[in-house]
Amino acid sequence: MNPPDPASPRPARPPAPSGGIGALIPFDPLRLALAVWRGKSWVAATALLLAGSLGAFGWLKFGTSYGTAVQLIRRELPNSFRAIEVGEAFKPRQLSVATIVSIMRSPSLLARVGSQAKPRISGSALLGSLVITPEKNTDLITVSLQSNRGVSGTAELINLFGQEVVNLTRTLQQQEAAELDQFLRGQLAKANTEFAQINQDILNFSKETGFFSADKEIEAYLRELSEAEARLQTGKLEAETVRFRIAGLERELARQNPALLRLGAARDQLQTLLVRYTEANPLVIEQEAKLTALEHEAAVSTNAVADFQPGANTVANAMFVDLVGLKSQREALARQVKPLEERRDVAQAKLQGLPDKSMRYAQLKARQTSLETTRSLLAGRQREAQLFAEDSPGYYRLFAPATNADVEVHSKSRKTIMVTVVGLVLGAVLSLVGLCVREAMDVRISSPGDIRRVTGAPLLASLGDLAALDERALALWRFRTWSALFRALGDPDRRSLIVGVMSAEPGEGRSTWIRLIAEAAVERDLRTLVITNQAPTPASNLFIQPLADALKDPSQVTQWLEASHAARVVLSCPADWTWGNAERARWIDALAVWRALPRLALLVEMPPASRLEALLLAETLPQFLWLSRSDVTGQDEVKAVIATLRTGESRLAGALGNFIPPVFEKLPDLGRFGLMLALGYGLSQCFPMQAGEPAATNAFLSATGHGPHLAPWQEHLTLGAGDQVNLSIFGRKDLTRADIAIGPDGRISYLQAAGVMARGLTIDELRDQLSHELERYYRNARVIVTPAAFRSKKYFLLGTVVDRGAFALDRPTTIIEAVARARGIATGLLEQNTVEIADLPRAFLVRDGKRMPVDFVKLFQQGDLSQNVQLEPDDYMYFPSSVLNEAYVLGSVHSPGTVGVNAGTTVIGVITTRGGFLESAFRQRVLVVRGSLNKPETFIVNVADVLRGKAPDFALLPKDIVYVSDRPWSRVEDLLDLATKAFITTAVSTWAGGNIGPLITRPLLPSIR
Repeated sequence: MNPPDPASPRPARPPAPSGGIGALIPFDPLRLALAVWRGKSWVAATALLLAGSLGAFGWLKFGTSYGTAVQLIRRELPNSFRAIEVGEAFKPRQLSVATIVSIMRSPSLLARVGSQAKPRISGSALLGSLVITPEKNTDLITVSLQSNRGVSGTAELINLFGQEVVNLTRTLQQQEAAELDQFLRGQLAKANTEFAQINQDILNFSKETGFFSADKEIEAYLRELSEAEARLQTGKLEAETVRFRIAGLERELARQNPALLRLGAARDQLQTLLVRYTEANPLVIEQEAKLTALEHEAAVSTNAVADFQPGANTVANAMFVDLVGLKSQREALARQVKPLEERRDVAQAKLQGLPDKSMRYAQLKARQTSLETTRSLLAGRQREAQLFAEDSPGYYRLFAPATNADVEVHSKSRKTIMVTVVGLVLGAVLSLVGLCVREAMDVRISSPGDIRRVTGAPLLASLGDLAALDERALALWRFRTWSALFRALGDPDRRSLIVGVMSAEPGEGRSTWIRLIAEAAVERDLRTLVITNQAPTPASNLFIQPLADALKDPSQVTQWLEASHAARVVLSCPADWTWGNAERARWIDALAVWRALPRLALLVEMPPASRLEALLLAETLPQFLWLSRSDVTGQDEVKAVIATLRTGESRLAGALGNFIPPVFEKLPDLGRFGLMLALGYGLSQCFPMQAGEPAATNAFLSATGHGPHLAPWQEHLTLGAGDQVNLSIFGRKDLTRADIAIGPDGRISYLQAAGVMARGLTIDELRDQLSHELERYYRNARVIVTPAAFRSKKYFLLGTVVDRGAFALDRPTTIIEAVARARGIATGLLEQNTVEIADLPRAFLVRDGKRMPVDFVKLFQQGDLSQNVQLEPDDYMYFPSSVLNEAYVLGSVHSPGTVGVNAGTTVIGVITTRGGFLESAFRQRVLVVRGSLNKPETFIVNVADVLRGKAPDFALLPKDIVYVSDRPWSRVEDLLDLATKAFITTAVSTWAGGNIGPLITRPLLPSIR
């Protein structure tokens, strides 16, 4: 393949399109907007269909719901049932709010309310429609209800529930009072029996002894003893009542044995653990051991009350509080009984001094009085308990029953409207997403934005449906198109335009575009040379010739073009024309002849890009345009061709669009506004290419000559010693471990998975290995492994850089990034100037024991980013120092000696550094000796030619010897100078001796005789 003439001028680079090619997004958002606009009927239909479906479903499924609420208030128990004046009145124990709420949620209460409701409702359904909320710092409990029973039905159901709660609390009071009533009846029967017996004993004693009265002292003693006995019996009765109530509470509390409760909770917790873990998990083993200990504790536990600890069981907590209060009351009664017994004993001691009959009678009377008081007390207490059992007020009462006016109505139509609106919005969103997804999956080139993004070149012109344009509109289009093309691609000095037109496939309109551009050139009074596959129609001032004949004799075409300023020459070639090596060689020669003409428009219809010869022909043209027809070629296909063209010497100067829908001409380019950022696609796949140049991109914030790709070590990134990972199990935040480092032995430990080999594994492989190890201890153990820090992959940078050492390869890094990370190349003083002291020509990069073909001089001094390769693990980069690189300057210079050598040191530079040439220096032959002393290599440098610009300067290497010799005829020059001086001295002496005496008597300048 013959490359184009490098000396031939090329047009200036066309400007990038507005918005910046480098900022284009990976998809033309204008296509999405148009897809939505075109599919607006589908959007409306889908939205209405889904809205109608959901509305119909809501109308059939939903019903009108009703909501209301009532409040229960705690009832303070009055002493209105007091039957006697002696002792404390009977008062049932109070229940806590938590106990009442637990009772309200009990299945038995809910089932009873549901069975009484009309229509009936299950207890679970009733509980689901109730919301029970205790009011803080008050005695109120709010109960809310949502149902579909209508206004009156909802009010009746909530009132029924509240009344049943009140009835249940009343029943609890009645049960407690009935138990006490039964106990007091037994005590009263026993007291009546004893009282009847004491009366009989008094009667028998009177009959037997005839003793019927006693004096006042005995009567006083008897009254005192009777009073003491009565109070003592009252205290004992109250103590017995308290003991009875304590025994009842202890029986109830025994059923709430803390050991049994803990045992049940432990069993539930074990079942919960077995859902997540296996039997081998330490947590399961620990829980089983705990369960065994609790079973043993429950087996040996006999005193549930002594072992009770307040916990979450609200009923047990309330019982325990009541039990503590009754025990305190029992202790207080016990302290009250002891003084009463002492008082009784004192009264009995006083009666000991009375006569036997009097003392005996006094004892009987005291006993009679005591039993009478006890009987009265028991009868009163029994009547109080009986009254509570017959008509208990309950612990709570309805604060305000619900009425029909309190019921809030949530109509069926309102719910249906809400569901319909949701369906309308959801249908519109789904249809919009579907249209956008369908358009995004269409990989064909459709819009101007697609052409700009795929080709990476500015869109210079576009054409819609040619049949829709009249002659005037077509003439205006030709004028605008030629102006845009010439402004971007033309040669202003010669008023010429040389360009080719290429497309991906046949049938995209290349011949039509060539014809239209040629007509625009003729209208501009330009010479037009067209190479096309389409046979032209003969016309005046039109010369037609086969391309093969024109390539053999380019001068004939030149003559035709020079015949008139508006001459038009068409070189036709068949569609199957093959551009072989011979044809391309003749084409290059002919192109060199034709392009010399001023005011020339040379238009070439290039073969489709699917043919390899089109790519070869593109390199022979100074520039070419890419033509894409809307909705014909795929984006990936065009990208591949463009990438291939850019790797060669082809220059893609711009793009053309054919059959572009007119709507694209009316709407702005949304790609420049970054709309896709709002849609979440990002800019990760952008192609920031400048027109006419190969793309220089790097996804890792550094410029390279390579496209973004992953090296083999990045595609299979493995872990190593020093790397850190975050580990967790899905759904178990409590098992998260952060920044776990892989040890020097390459192993890692997590929970029960100890010593798992992680070195050499990828993230996915390590996750699978840990999941496999933990499956023995956790059910469905799905380990999540996220990298925290990569420190095992390193590269090494030594030599003349500011920060030398080993660096972690924790991100894709290029040579420039590595040097920048090391704070750049070190500097030093050289000839009183600050210079970089790295010897770039001798710098190298070693990978896997081999030197990589990297030219550091081109990279750092010429900006050749193709040398900016990405580093890999264990790469070694070395920058040798140029401080010890010296050259020796000897001979005819003012200051012979050594000179430091760097990449740009030349012969002229070192001679100038050492003071320059002496006058006797032989500048035409400066000797440079290179290499060892055993096998030296010599070079002759003509410094005079270098100074005159006739030859390039000679670049030196370290250890070179520069020798400047004297001119070969310098001895002859010295002898001539010496002879001339001697002659002049002799002549002057002779003249002075002949014309000047001791006393000057003649003119100062006499003639020599």
